[in-house]
Amino acid sequence: MKNSQLIQILKSFSPEEIKEFGKFIESPISGCRKFVVRFFKVLSHYHPDFKEENISKEKLFRKLYGEKEFNDGLMRRMISDLIRYAEEFLKLKNFKDNRTFQNAALLNELQKRDLGRIFQKKFEKMNSEIINSGKLNSKLILESFLLNTEVRRYRTFLRDERMNKSFDEATEALITFFIEAFYSYINHIRTFADEYHSPSETALQFGKFFDFPGFVRSTKNIEGKYSNYIRMICYCHELIADPEDRTSYEKLKRFLIDKSAMLDPTQIYSCLVIMSRFCSYQNLNYFNRYIKESFRIYDIILREKYFLLDANSMQLSFCRNLVTICKSLKEFEYIRNFISDYSKFFHDEYREGFLNFCNAILKFAGKDYEAALEHAILVDIDKPVFKKDVKILKMKAYYELGHMESLFAEIDALKHLLSGARSLRGEISMRAKSFAVILSRVAKLKSGIRKDDPEMLLQELKSNDRVIEKPWLLKKIGELIVKQL
Repeated sequence: MKNSQLIQILKSFSPEEIKEFGKFIESPISGCRKFVVRFFKVLSHYHPDFKEENISKEKLFRKLYGEKEFNDGLMRRMISDLIRYAEEFLKLKNFKDNRTFQNAALLNELQKRDLGRIFQKKFEKMNSEIINSGKLNSKLILESFLLNTEVRRYRTFLRDERMNKSFDEATEALITFFIEAFYSYINHIRTFADEYHSPSETALQFGKFFDFPGFVRSTKNIEGKYSNYIRMICYCHELIADPEDRTSYEKLKRFLIDKSAMLDPTQIYSCLVIMSRFCSYQNLNYFNRYIKESFRIYDIILREKYFLLDANSMQLSFCRNLVTICKSLKEFEYIRNFISDYSKFFHDEYREGFLNFCNAILKFAGKDYEAALEHAILVDIDKPVFKKDVKILKMKAYYELGHMESLFAEIDALKHLLSGARSLRGEISMRAKSFAVILSRVAKLKSGIRKDDPEMLLQELKSNDRVIEKPWLLKKIGELIVKQL
């Protein structure tokens, strides 16, 4: 029973929730049968571990019915009932914490009962709370739509000004909510282009024919309730659509400085993520032009713990990008502090591999190349981008140690990886290939296999910004030149 659906749900309950659930199924309103309540009370003693030796069906049955003959059908029924009540409990718990739908549900029920005065007072209070919060986010915008929709429906019998006003406000809120949701979808498709094989044709056609920038320009002089919010969406969309658009980047940056008080953490985080992707593009195509901006953005996300808004653990890509940025800026102490202060937020699935990745970088920076190799070999993260990073780090370590046979073998392995990994195509692949080609030439010069002029190779590399680890390569060629003098 350890891996059953019931046990998985109950394991997710805190001790307080176990008590709440017990009270819920004991209350007459739940309709839970007494023998199922008894079953839960016996089972709850083993929370949260639920060790298999304690919760086998046979053992639980004996706890409930003594020496009676085991009845598997009865056990399956009690388990099924308890799953159903546990799911009902989770629905109610979520609804209790969901103000958006709670308020709309209350107005809907008051409308059905024709409790007009109470309906009006409740709406005015709810609407006032939204307005006075001084905040704008998708939840509040959706709530405004739902509340005003209920008012519009209720006032239809009069067809008065309140009905018209609520219809206007509901429509304005819905359009704003839709625009944000739609462009979030477009952003998602572009971000995960390699994984999307059949995006919604309806959505793509809408995006093709809807002139969003023109729509935003037309609202610039209108002081609507959501004008600023729509402009923020526009800046974000323009950055997504055109990563060369530095003007929109600066506008979005200024917007966050001037208007952050009206946004909740989710909106700020979303903007920062889009800004970080813009910076990544600029860094990749213009030799780290925005690398310090990238560091600043990641530092804000880290300090404010925005990374916890989406999940209980850090995304692996966030961790990798942050450490890579720190490596480029030689912020090695920052990496150490990051590991010390935030490793508790690393997910179990990648924690050990990522720690080895970080330690390999730190050991290499400290010129302990043997230790860097030891850690690099232990990085077992099955992601092409990590495999690429690790191979490049190993190639550098082999070069520093003079292990040329291992270096050339690793170069061949990297070329094989780049040719087969779909997610490493394009600029990332090309830069890694350039690194492998140039390092191969440098290593052959150092080994005496080739007799090229290192000065010419140096000038060739200086004019090539489409290669990773360029500063390290320049240093290695410089060392060869000095050696020849």
